[in-house]
Parts: sequence; C-alpha cells; structure tokens
Amino acid sequence: MKWINDLKKVISSPYEIIQQYSEEKNMGLPVSIVLILASFNGLIAPVLYYLLKRNEFDLTLNAVQMGLMFGISVTTYLLVCCIFWMIARLFRREDSTLSAIVATWGFSFIPTLIGSIVVNLHEYFFYYFIGNKFLLLVLNTLLIMLLIWKAIFYFIEMKVVLRLKGVPLLISMLLIGILFFGLMMFNARMGLKVPML
Repeated sequence: MKWINDLKKVISSPYEIIQQYSEEKNMGLPVSIVLILASFNGLIAPVLYYLLKRNEFDLTLNAVQMGLMFGISVTTYLLVCCIFWMIARLFRREDSTLSAIVATWGFSFIPTLIGSIVVNLHEYFFYYFIGNKFLLLVLNTLLIMLLIWKAIFYFIEMKVVLRLKGVPLLISMLLIGILFFGLMMFNARMGLKVPML
C-alpha cells in the first residue's frame, strides 16, 4: 500500500518523494519501476508485436535480442546512476551517495515507461494514426509532456540528490547532456525505441 501512495506522490509532488527516498535510500520501488520498463522493452513489447503482426509479416521471436534489450535497459540505468555519482564526486559532493542516486533516479523512468508504451502502441496501430491529424497531435502532445516530466525529474535529481547549484549545476548539466546524447545514440543503435536515460 505504501508503494501506491508513493506512486501517487511521484505525480503530485515529485520533489517530496525524491527527497524522501534520497534520505531513506529505499531502492525497492524505483528499481522495480526500472525492471518493469526493462521487461516491457525487452520481453513484453516484442511478444506483443509478434502476436499482433505475425499474420501480416514473416516474424520470429529472437530470445537473444530480447535478453539483450532487457540487459541494455538495466545496464544503461546503472550507468546513468554512476555518471551522476561521478559528477557529484567531480564537484566534491561527498554527501551524494550512489545508493541515494539509485534509490531516486528510478522514479524518472515512469515517464519513460509511459512513453515506451505509447511509442509501441503507435507502432502496432500505425494505420490508425496515418492521416489522422488529431491523433497525431494528441500523440505528439503526450510525448512532449512526458519529456517535460522527465526533465523535471532530472532537475530535481540534480538539486536534491546531487546537491548542485549555480555554476557547478550548469557545468554538470552540460557534461551529463553530452554523455546522455551518446547513451541515447547507443540505445537507438541497439534497437531501443525509447532511450533508457
């Protein structure tokens, strides 16, 4: 029941919930969110695509590719947490621990999960979106809202967990932005439709 209340807080007051999990270093819910997203990207989405499109195309399920997508999703999450931790060390923020970062960054994967579901649904039902300007407008608006939501988590992470402000905040945002761009390109090259950042 606590997880449901915490998920409600993620929507209504993300600053509060990230501050709480940063202090408690409780990794259960955030890591579960990441594992659900990794399972969706690596296992559920390919199986759904296969079940929905197998009569239209000559498709097979590739267990190795599915496992690879799951592994890349989890590894990218851990890598991003390590990047945040190294940035904190670069600016001598010893009170920003890796466990606090792991315990909070997983919440930012809620908009990523929703975005992944939306992108996959768009792919499955592509023909309904073609020529329907209203549905495309709704889809684009939703994706932009999710991107803004993700950015809010990013800024809260920088301020609350990494405890950065001023010039160090700007420099770290630039460094992390460059690293995120590289990870995003790697994710796309490996076949992930929505970057796991």
